[in-house]
Amino acid sequence: MNYSAVINQAVSFISNSYETRKKLAESLAGLRNKNLLEFNSSDLQEEKFIFPVASKPLNCKVAGSDSGFVAKNLHSVDLVLVRAVGAMLEYKQNKLISSKYLPNFYSLPMPHLNTGSLDSDELESSRSLIRLSEELSIAGQLIKQFKPEYCFLDGSIIPQYMDKPRANGVASERYHKLLDQFQSLYELSSDSNCKLIGCVEDSRGSRFRTILQEEIYPKKKLSVQKNSMVCMIHPF
Repeated sequence: MNYSAVINQAVSFISNSYETRKKLAESLAGLRNKNLLEFNSSDLQEEKFIFPVASKPLNCKVAGSDSGFVAKNLHSVDLVLVRAVGAMLEYKQNKLISSKYLPNFYSLPMPHLNTGSLDSDELESSRSLIRLSEELSIAGQLIKQFKPEYCFLDGSIIPQYMDKPRANGVASERYHKLLDQFQSLYELSSDSNCKLIGCVEDSRGSRFRTILQEEIYPKKKLSVQKNSMVCMIHPF
């Protein structure tokens, strides 16, 4: 293998990608201060693309939970290993003064066994529900034990339709238990004066792309060459 050729190819690809992104950003610069309410769209909830954030010193406790899982289909059982963790960070005048972790700094994943026969769709739903349940459990423990002012959850703070299994299926009972967990977490956070904040990742800018394609592009003659990722925008 010619490693030098592979490295040169990677460098060239990264360089070209950077230049493309730079040109795209320059083309879209005119949208920075655009008032999106001018499009009169019922689907477009944002007023602007960019919102300034006022600086404020951190003097609070901030907690968050997240998880990961590995699933394996064995001969007569489905095994799901879930590692759910939580962290509490305490700040004073923007400085981190203490940190705590649940269940601890190093923790082993928890095994979940399913000996019933599940169809592929129910198996995927069951895995997702198990992971969510573990995350909610950790979040509840964080709030009870450390009383943070804010608690971050990985994903939405409400159950999503995609997590709902088929009615009367094997995973349906697990789903209804999950709804009870959400309700209990809402009540706990309210009683503890803790704000729940959902962190929804959009690393590929799908929402931004949707606004361009469905709102701005058809109404403002935005031309996009998908292969080269170059945009030409008429002045606003």
